[in-house]
Amino acid sequence: MKRIVVLGSTGSIGTQTLDVARRHADKLEVVALAAGTRAEELLAQAREFGVHHLGVGDGRLAGESVADELAAQ
Repeated sequence: MKRIVVLGSTGSIGTQTLDVARRHADKLEVVALAAGTRAEELLAQAREFGVHHLGVGDGRLAGESVADELAAQ
């Protein structure tokens, strides 16, 4: 099984990559995700794929409640 990290997972190419990972779950394991600003969408992806390693590029999200949820992942 190949382990993959998806940078920009909430963008167009990232979501397409996750579609491929869904179709080939027997061959691909998503182990980390990163997004620029769409933290809520990132959390949903993390829950779906069981990912515990997350990154968000936008420092302004640090004071948001979603930051606590990201930290808890």
